[in-house]
Amino acid sequence: MDPVARSIADLRALRSAVQNPFDRDAVKEYFCKMGDDLGFKSVKNYRQSAAHIDCAWKDGTSIFAAINIEYGSTREILGAIAETLLVHPEISVIVTASNPMKPVDHITTAMRAIRPGNTNIVLDVNGRATVVNE
Repeated sequence: MDPVARSIADLRALRSAVQNPFDRDAVKEYFCKMGDDLGFKSVKNYRQSAAHIDCAWKDGTSIFAAINIEYGSTREILGAIAETLLVHPEISVIVTASNPMKPVDHITTAMRAIRPGNTNIVLDVNGRATVVNE
């Protein structure tokens, strides 16, 4: 696994750095700081046309990683996945929380369909990290 993807997918590090993983601002800060520490230019609340990305890591003019945090309904999670598609990152990350009505395997299936062939990561704060399509 790519070392950057491994760093992003380290759910234990996220849980230890952020007191409440449902605090969207704290999670955004965590990922923006991680991007800066890894040598990228992090942009919180990045916008490109119709897409809103909670934290984007820029590598020059391209987007290396697009991280969206979405704890809402399945429809909202699918929207967050689609927004990452619009900015064409090398790594797409969705931070979410699974439950019986919204199992994480449905989210990973959607990411495989929407962004095939790219590295996609689902961080389930109620469970585990899943790397899709690496």
